[in-house]
Amino acid sequence: MLSAILSSFRVAGKDQTPYLVGIAIVFGFLLSLLDDPIYQRIEGRAGWPRWQSRWRQQRWKGIVSRIYKRQGELDQNSPERAELWYLLRQFPIDAEGKPTATRPTRIGNAMAPTKVVMR
Repeated sequence: MLSAILSSFRVAGKDQTPYLVGIAIVFGFLLSLLDDPIYQRIEGRAGWPRWQSRWRQQRWKGIVSRIYKRQGELDQNSPERAELWYLLRQFPIDAEGKPTATRPTRIGNAMAPTKVVMR
């Protein structure tokens, strides 16, 4: 794509190499500047509209609640129960010791800190 753009500016074959290297360096530099904001958005820590963040967090809370309820109905040695607990361990623990969703994204919930309650 960049080669076609450079060709439209009448930069031919071998002459494109320094331009492509320069574009790659500038693009890499810009990405390195934006890495933290990109991660914040992916993790759901920043950059989300409030309504969408709340909606997605409530959606994840519902999913976690259904999984938690289902695992409670299963036999202790059930393979399905083990798989459900594998899923639940990807979410932070609330003050009652139950998994919950605190972020709008799955990766954000997996990385969210668990609040430890001292008794």
